[in-house]
Amino acid sequence: MKIYLSGFRGPWSQLHAIEYELKKKKLYTHSLEHADIIYCHGINGLFDVKRKGLFNKKKIVAKVLDIPERDLGNELELIQYRALLQKSDLILTNTNFVSSQLKEWEILDSHVVGDPANLDWKMLDQDAIFDNSRKIDFISYGRVSHPLKRIRLAMKAFDELQLDDMQYHIFGPETIDHWHPDIYFNGYLTLTDLTKKLLEAKCTLAPSAFEGLGLCPIESVLCGSVPIVADIPVMKEVWGKTIPMFKVDDKEDFKRVIMSLIDKSFKWDLSKALIRARRYTPHRVANRILKRIEENI
Repeated sequence: MKIYLSGFRGPWSQLHAIEYELKKKKLYTHSLEHADIIYCHGINGLFDVKRKGLFNKKKIVAKVLDIPERDLGNELELIQYRALLQKSDLILTNTNFVSSQLKEWEILDSHVVGDPANLDWKMLDQDAIFDNSRKIDFISYGRVSHPLKRIRLAMKAFDELQLDDMQYHIFGPETIDHWHPDIYFNGYLTLTDLTKKLLEAKCTLAPSAFEGLGLCPIESVLCGSVPIVADIPVMKEVWGKTIPMFKVDDKEDFKRVIMSLIDKSFKWDLSKALIRARRYTPHRVANRILKRIEENI
């Protein structure tokens, strides 16, 4: 069995981690001609296979990353996407929440496998340890775009709290006009530099109101940084009560969470969060993907 990977490959794309695991198992091919199965990672991967006319020629595994209605721009694309999913041989998702959304499209048979954290694993040869000596107070980063509205909300909260000597670093494809002297804006980093920043950060802000899984909190925990997330269904599914959460778009509740970490009224237990985060190492995710392929194709 040989598997070809179709989908967007940005600097922090999960496809790099999946490819690495498949190569170790000698299951990867970069040739469509020699592929038995095409793994379509997200909407881009599935539409690319359609453009190349490969449906009914290869076995198609469709990986749904997020809520379909949020990822597509118009009704025609939604109709096309739904049809392509229904033609696929196997549908995988990131969470039970995403699978439940697909049921509204009458797609009843999908399998939850998650998505792999994408870090420089050579820097994580032992469990990360959280301590207050870390240099950076907060970081945020995004693979595609930042939730700008919610990062601005966090910036306003920091400004109102007037935290002395706070450092907030933002990484990714966009920059934002800002007014706080201790907020630093950066572009994309290499995986090595991103991992280094996570190992230096006390907290990682991931304030999205919509997620199919949320890799930033997972990568944060694997590096020993405390993730702060909005209390959306996906975060509750993935994390339970092991990480701090605030009400979506509620600045005052966000400030409450920040202060609970500062005064230590929130009891952060990294060991419990790590148990959940380790479900999403590339090795474990790849094994779940392959298990579903072997069982269903």
